[in-house]
Amino acid sequence: MPQDEEDNLRAFITERITVINLTNAVKSETINFRRATKQKLPDCIIAATAISIGAVLLSDDKRLLNVSFPGLQMQNISI
Repeated sequence: MPQDEEDNLRAFITERITVINLTNAVKSETINFRRATKQKLPDCIIAATAISIGAVLLSDDKRLLNVSFPGLQMQNISI
């Protein structure tokens, strides 16, 4: 990757991406979500994070979009 491209990528990540840590609340919600839905662990972590921070989860994963879980707000982004 050329240096200017790397610099642009670093700037984008620094300015526009918020890192959400795996807090105890997210971990607990992940376990609850996994028990209730049997989704894959990465999807459970992402959904639990969205629930914990009150965010809308954007996805085109048909399996995940069919899940109903308290506090989970999702929006289908497929075209």
